[in-house]
Amino acid sequence: MFLFNFVKNKPLQYSIIVYIMSLLIINMIKPKMIFIEDKKKEFGIGNNKTLFPYMVQCLLLSIFVYLVFNLV
Repeated sequence: MFLFNFVKNKPLQYSIIVYIMSLLIINMIKPKMIFIEDKKKEFGIGNNKTLFPYMVQCLLLSIFVYLVFNLV
């Protein structure tokens, strides 16, 4: 109960912290859906391209994290 009250006081700050930590984890793991070896995949359809580039996934992640912390 204490944790939920603590998070409700500063949801923006916690969402920013979780967002940055998530991006660091994604950059360390380097999933094949986003990266080719150490480079980011280009947007498009075809070989070595993706429909979900890194920036789109970052945007969706930021919206999701913010909504989670504001709805808790």
